[in-house]
Amino acid sequence: MHAYFWGLGIPVPKEIPPVTVHEGGQAIYSPAPVYRGELQIPRLEVTNRKVVTHIYAVYVMQMAFPDPSKAPGFWASLPHSLPQLHLTIFFSAELRRYFHASY
Repeated sequence: MHAYFWGLGIPVPKEIPPVTVHEGGQAIYSPAPVYRGELQIPRLEVTNRKVVTHIYAVYVMQMAFPDPSKAPGFWASLPHSLPQLHLTIFFSAELRRYFHASY
């Protein structure tokens, strides 16, 4: 999937957080610095290719579309900065779904 994103010109992170297996029921990416983050995959879904590639796609899209509310001065420029936040959330989720489905 890394080569797929790279071939589309999407900035793919050189490093990924550790992939961990947990007992929960949902695959998630816990954002933090790369060395402290995790790509968490439920134990029962480890062999499901779609779950594994989904969590990687979530990570890539979050790196390609960083949360604008974390930028300095974001909250001071309200309400003008809200459209940027809404667009980032919408496009990162929709592009993730599209790229994951087309992969």
